[in-house]
Amino acid sequence: MAARSGFEDHDRGSIKVGKFGDLMVLSECHGKMRGAELFDLRAEATILGGEIVFER
Repeated sequence: MAARSGFEDHDRGSIKVGKFGDLMVLSECHGKMRGAELFDLRAEATILGGEIVFER
C-alpha cells in the first residue's frame, strides 16, 4: 500500500474517522464500462480535505 510504504498510514490509506478522504464523485459507475464508454464519464463533485472544491 502506498500510504504504508511512505509511512503515512496514520492519516491516509484507509477510510476511517480522522483520516484524509479526498474523493471524486462520477456521473456513472465505471466498473462495468469498457473501452470508449469511459470517455462519457463526468466528474460530478470533487472533495479535498473535507471541502467541496468542485460541484456540477
